[in-house]
Amino acid sequence: MNRINGTRFATQEELAKSLTELNMNDDSYPVGGIPLLVMNQKIYVDSTDSHSMIFGATGSKKTRMFAMPSIGIFARGGESFVVTDPKGEIYDRTVGDVLRHGHHVTCINLRDFRAGETWNPLSLPYYYYHNGKKTKAVELAMEMARLVIGEDSAEETFWINGSVDIF
Repeated sequence: MNRINGTRFATQEELAKSLTELNMNDDSYPVGGIPLLVMNQKIYVDSTDSHSMIFGATGSKKTRMFAMPSIGIFARGGESFVVTDPKGEIYDRTVGDVLRHGHHVTCINLRDFRAGETWNPLSLPYYYYHNGKKTKAVELAMEMARLVIGEDSAEETFWINGSVDIF
């Protein structure tokens, strides 16, 4: 057991005691959660409302080893969830299972507005502009631009405002 400054990682058994145990072969679960341990056909999940961050290099299997199993657990546990999936690969591989477990799925595709639920974030400003409410249209478009561009630093307003105007 390696110890650094008197600390160590928890053993699998210690970790399992602090998590919710789910049977891998069950079709539904009493809860959903982030999978942190798999041992003896059991999945141990963190079913609390804690925040998690998974990071790794491109190609390190974050999607296959974490995102897709998590979605399956959330679906079986009756949880609501939002998935950001710019390439659409997670959607393609999990939507059938999610629907099979009775979830309503909404897909918003910002790359191709004709796909998914056909939601266009600029449709309301467009509507206002073409119905004589140009000031309101510009306000909404500027607000959208500020959300997309962000406001990293109050000291750099020249560059932020210029980016918003170009957007």
